[in-house]
Amino acid sequence: MLFKDFNLKAWILKALVEMKYNEATDIQKQVIDIALSWKNIVWQSQTWTGKTAAFLIPLLQRVDTNTKWLQALILAPTRELVNQIGDEIFALTKYYRVNAACIYGWASLVTQKKLLLRWPSIVVATPGRLMDFMNQKVIDISTVNFFILDEVDRMLDMGFVRDIKKIRAQMQHIQQTYTFSATINNDIKSIIKEHVNEYEFIKIWEAVTVDKINHSYMSVNHEDKLSNLINLIKSHSNDKVLVFTQTKRNTKTIRDIVEKSWYKAGMLNGDMSQSKRMFTLKSFKEWVIRVLVTTDVAARGLNMDNVGLVINFDVPKETESYIHRIGRTGRAWAFGKAIMLVSPEEQKFLADIEKANRTRVKKSDHLMVSDKWQYGHIRLNKSTDKTGKAAKPAVFLWWKTSYKRPQGTNRSEDKKYGDQRPEKNKFPWWNYRSEESQSRSFVRGEGSRFGEKKFGGPDQRNSFSWNNSRRDEQGKFEWRKFGNSRPERGSRPPQKWPSQHTRFRGMWK
Repeated sequence: MLFKDFNLKAWILKALVEMKYNEATDIQKQVIDIALSWKNIVWQSQTWTGKTAAFLIPLLQRVDTNTKWLQALILAPTRELVNQIGDEIFALTKYYRVNAACIYGWASLVTQKKLLLRWPSIVVATPGRLMDFMNQKVIDISTVNFFILDEVDRMLDMGFVRDIKKIRAQMQHIQQTYTFSATINNDIKSIIKEHVNEYEFIKIWEAVTVDKINHSYMSVNHEDKLSNLINLIKSHSNDKVLVFTQTKRNTKTIRDIVEKSWYKAGMLNGDMSQSKRMFTLKSFKEWVIRVLVTTDVAARGLNMDNVGLVINFDVPKETESYIHRIGRTGRAWAFGKAIMLVSPEEQKFLADIEKANRTRVKKSDHLMVSDKWQYGHIRLNKSTDKTGKAAKPAVFLWWKTSYKRPQGTNRSEDKKYGDQRPEKNKFPWWNYRSEESQSRSFVRGEGSRFGEKKFGGPDQRNSFSWNNSRRDEQGKFEWRKFGNSRPERGSRPPQKWPSQHTRFRGMWK
């Protein structure tokens, strides 16, 4: 079915022709038909089904550009997805400008406030930054007529369920609600039942893991993963490679190793600033870098064309994350390939993925490489780590059992090591010295039965022999230079004569 059959506005059709969107897919046809009939939509599908254009086209058809208040609010879980939706709006409104604003974290508050003061008709935002502006009373969402939730399951995983409920409670004039999610769980059902009375349910679930993508796994040890990763990148020298790992720390470590192997690589994680993240994504799309190492930040919603290989360096704990990860390849009906590196500890996660998706992940035909001498010393986080941090070797914890904290320090810390603290006189030679010899050795360094100035108390100042030896060396050269008698031990060395400074007096003027 062609887009011109939906009786859309002329400027929308003109933009669609320029974007080479002539014929609507079956997914877009269902959504546009229901949306133009003023019905609420609950849509369960994956992120590669083209839903962004499906809900933006009827939204732009309904928005009244003559009014100066907020009419549509779109919530997305990540900054990249917000920018991607904003770019799609910008492309569809090329010939008839509709004022829209993108609001997300890690960006300038002043710039985003200026965008909101221009009375945008559409706002695309992340829940966290939108709540900040609502608390500051910068934005008024009470006039919103169209409410769209994109990737709801991801927002709930990130802990935005309370924010979504608070945002929805302040919108009293909702006419249509679009809810898009890859999975429908009890939390999503509670939000739908609480705020949506009647809706049309659309479920589109293609067997993408079997039909479009050749996905397999390699059974390797955790120490051999880096060697096999480099080998897989070498064997796919003409493809863009996307590497998924579990933690942010691993992204930097793996990126550095790939670059040392003479491949242009970049990384993407949640700790990077928004400008760096956008620059990295742009470089990856334009083939400036060929390998992108990322966390699950790039697993959902991002349009990444021409990705030939997806490597799961760590097996995801969530079964839905596996589908979203491998969905970055095989887009637009192209053939894709995904390989997962599975250690013996991660076999249980692989079994959960096969059970949840009702499929069988076959074993890869690639030759396994075992080279522990090259990368075995590099410590990487494991997906089975409960704390998300790499476990420290036991050799670094020897002090917890052998070291005893001395007396007179923090009493609360002593409870960790018990009451077996050392005695006051912890040095064995201390007990053989009299108080008189100790006092003389501290003050003048004399009278020690163990020799002159060899020992000093641990809590006394200027009691060690290196101070006295330094004074002796200074005195040895000073009396030869100035012709004076050698200074007494412990006294201050003689000062330089004033004539040595007065002869340069004219230079300072």
